[in-house]
Amino acid sequence: MNNIKKQPYYFVQEIIKQYNIDIDKSINLDVVFEELGIKTVYTDIGNGILGAAKVKGLKKLIVINPSITNLGQKRFTLAHELGHIIMHQGQSYCTQEDLNMCITTLEKEFEANTFASELLLPEPKMIEI
Repeated sequence: MNNIKKQPYYFVQEIIKQYNIDIDKSINLDVVFEELGIKTVYTDIGNGILGAAKVKGLKKLIVINPSITNLGQKRFTLAHELGHIIMHQGQSYCTQEDLNMCITTLEKEFEANTFASELLLPEPKMIEI
């Protein structure tokens, strides 16, 4: 397994350990956001953009498009943006331009997707299921 696939797993394991998260239960993202001091705002952020993350100094913000009606998609988007904040210090934004720009952005998107997947359904729990 290459480094890019391992990194999100270790970040998630640290969160699970630090916040004593029971992987047998659905993770409460609001509690994690509160503990990390992340503010969540729901507002239209552009056509086709589901979410964005930003860190400026000690302030952390996740913006989610309120048009997301599917709870699973909403949770995945929140966890994905959390991945950007934790792994990339909020330096990535999920815009269509970023997705088309360069391999570095694509790698960050892959990492954030892997982070979200591992956070919402950790590998040990997935294997058990």
